[in-house]
Amino acid sequence: MKGNYRIRWYVPAAAIFVLVVGLTCLAIGQAQIIPANLVTREWTGILMEEGYQISECAECHASDDFHSCETCHGDHGEVVLADVPFSSIVALAGDVPQPAYIPIHQIMPASDGRQSHYSIQSLLAEYGVDSFASVTLSSNDGGFITLLADELTDQAYLLPYVDGLRFICEDLHASTWLKGITRIIVVQNETPLSINGQETSIGRILLGRTVMITVEETSVMLQSEEDGQLRTAMTASRVEGASLSALFGGELPLQVQILDAAGAFTLLSRADLEGALLAQFHGQTTLVLPSRARQQWIMGVVSISGVN
Repeated sequence: MKGNYRIRWYVPAAAIFVLVVGLTCLAIGQAQIIPANLVTREWTGILMEEGYQISECAECHASDDFHSCETCHGDHGEVVLADVPFSSIVALAGDVPQPAYIPIHQIMPASDGRQSHYSIQSLLAEYGVDSFASVTLSSNDGGFITLLADELTDQAYLLPYVDGLRFICEDLHASTWLKGITRIIVVQNETPLSINGQETSIGRILLGRTVMITVEETSVMLQSEEDGQLRTAMTASRVEGASLSALFGGELPLQVQILDAAGAFTLLSRADLEGALLAQFHGQTTLVLPSRARQQWIMGVVSISGVN
């Protein structure tokens, strides 16, 4: 009797198991709408929101029009959020009150499921930019797009992407929709910076011809606790900016006078300025002097002019 009881218990259990597996495989194999492991990788709120969106789409589109993830995601610019590097950063630079390196998770708080895109206008307003002449987006593969103020509408969004962020705007041609955005450069209408008698701004300078130089190169040594050997390595920083000699037309005058935001004047010779760059450093327009320590760089530059 005991053996018969076990048989009677296993038979319905096995039948139910086979039925569940069969229905699951049938749903996945026929519909192919939701991957089986999606519920283990995404947040419930996002799944509910996407399910509602698919239901809305079904009112106008046949089911064959959105039979796979790639179909909808490719058409609408969305991505699978599990692969988005939310710890990456985007640089906000140029003529902004608060230049910053912004973690993507602050721009795109998708982890709570509240939204899947963020308005560029909202981002600029958050960092104190209420008016501007243009905004330039640059990507990690060298691409860039410059939008004038009247071309940047409220339809311009940043979306999560496998390379960090993606720009889309329904009001612009799809060829402008950059992927892998690493820097946003703002140019204001004002020109608070004077270089050799020409009025400009750090945003305009960063959009011009720039170079990168290595500064503060230092040798670092460490003795291994395992084999006792002393090993060395070189550390340094890379700074991007415009060559000061290029801003002066290719050759610096014998002496140059620099005025900073505090109203102090500094007089430097052509030899002092060899390899000097005008860059944005720690949020300030800075004259980088490669041959000098960082403490001797001139920050908050307002004007640079030659002295006869």
